[in-house]
Amino acid sequence: MITYYSMKGTCGHTYGCHDIWQFYSKEHEAINGPHIYWPEALQLTGANQMKYVRKLMESHPVTERVPDQSLVIENNLPASERIQATRGKDYIFIYSAAGKSFTVIMGKIEGKTLNVYWFNPRNGSVSKNPQIENAGNILFKPPTSGYGQDWVLILNDATKNYTIN
Repeated sequence: MITYYSMKGTCGHTYGCHDIWQFYSKEHEAINGPHIYWPEALQLTGANQMKYVRKLMESHPVTERVPDQSLVIENNLPASERIQATRGKDYIFIYSAAGKSFTVIMGKIEGKTLNVYWFNPRNGSVSKNPQIENAGNILFKPPTSGYGQDWVLILNDATKNYTIN
C-alpha cells in the first residue's frame, strides 16, 4: 500500500512498513506486529522500490492528479486486494495490490484512443499493450496475480507523449 501526502507545500510518501512508520526500536512499544527495528527496515526490498514509484508519479502531470474510485467497478475488495484509482485530464493510473483483475469505466479522460501499459512497481519495468478505444467498460487482467504481485495499469491519451524514464 502506497500512501501519498502533502502538507504546507511538501510532498512525500510511505509504503506501509509498520517497522518504519512507527519508528520501531527497543525504546518504543510495538504497534501492529513489527518485525525489525526501523533503521534496518529502511533496507527492505519495498523501501528500495520507492524509486520506481517516484519514476511513475513524476512521468505525468502531478498537480492535476485526483483520486477517482468511480473509474473502477470493483470497489468492495479487502484492503490487501484493493484496487486504487487516480487520474489526470488525459491519463489514468490504477493500482492493483494483489494483481486482481478489475473493470475500468472508460470515457472519463480526454482522448478517443488510449495507450495501455502495465507498470511493475517491484522493478520499474513497463510493458506496452495494444491501444484501446476510450469507451464502454473494459476488464483488465494484470500480468501476474497473488500476494506480492502488485501492478499499475496506465492509460494515456494516445496523442500525448508521456514517457516513464
